[in-house]
Amino acid sequence: MHDEPIMALVLAQPGPLRDGLAALLSAIPAIDAVHITGDLAEGIALVTAVGNAVIVADVSCMSEEGVRSSLEEFRRASPAALIVLLVNTGSADVRFERPGRESTSEASLSAVR
Repeated sequence: MHDEPIMALVLAQPGPLRDGLAALLSAIPAIDAVHITGDLAEGIALVTAVGNAVIVADVSCMSEEGVRSSLEEFRRASPAALIVLLVNTGSADVRFERPGRESTSEASLSAVR
């Protein structure tokens, strides 16, 4: 049981991915509300208002700088937010980052194995 309400935000363009993520997050009992938007500014405003958030963002259409600045804005809005970025790079070399840590997908997969 959690004390504070948890809001989930799906930041993606309209379509099956966005609808599926919203349905999946809505089925999680710990999540009190799911908000859907394709607009970054609206998403940041929602996270700022609620604070306690799970953010799932499709950033495959953003530039690297756009992704970086979006992450910084979400972190300022809610430092404790759990942020999941969905990326389709078309490349097998994907980076997983945590504050203070960065590794390639192969190193991360090796650590899991």
